[in-house]
Amino acid sequence: MHHFELVENKIERQALVEKFSDPACGAFISFEGWVRNHHDKRPVSHLFYDSYPELAITEGLAVVKQAIEDYEIN
Repeated sequence: MHHFELVENKIERQALVEKFSDPACGAFISFEGWVRNHHDKRPVSHLFYDSYPELAITEGLAVVKQAIEDYEIN
């Protein structure tokens, strides 16, 4: 299964592990980041993210395509 997706909701890591678990695959990689509760001595409670969806999806799919070609992924 080759997959790239841009989402607006919270990503549930365990749900992805279950969705993409495949005995024929050698790994599942996930990157998670957390935000400190402060910046420049001021409290931080949340972040806002913006994206340019058309570009993000195009480039994300290009990365997947390149990996499939470079590593002969079926």
